Amino acid sequence: MTEDTQAEIADVDGTQLLRRLHDRAEGRVFAVAEYDAERLNLLYVDAAAREMYPSEAVMYDHFETIHSYVHVDFAESELFTDELFPPAETVEYVVTAMDFLTIIRVYRGDVGIFLSVSPDEPIVPLVAVVRAALDSE
Repeated sequence: MTEDTQAEIADVDGTQLLRRLHDRAEGRVFAVAEYDAERLNLLYVDAAAREMYPSEAVMYDHFETIHSYVHVDFAESELFTDELFPPAETVEYVVTAMDFLTIIRVYRGDVGIFLSVSPDEPIVPLVAVVRAALDSE
């Protein structure tokens, strides 16, 4: 999980995505992962985020627990596009703001990119970076 980690799920250049996210972020990027309904691949976890866990195994277990709820995001996206807002073709991204960090999930089809960033981080510029990476491949 260094900045040389290659993407395995999304069709993106993982190294380039991480570099551009770090360049664009005003605060900290704590973690970046790619995922689909079945798989999760951590692309980056910074030192501060790693220190929250007593071991790598506990950290991986925590991210797997987060991933186990990905079906909620995908179901919510379908609810918004199929039922609540039929003119919408897709849900592009979802943001969860907490007191200590913000989580951003950017979607392209059945693939997502997960970011955790500083709580006051501007969202739209980071979403634009991820969208550009997803669209370039």
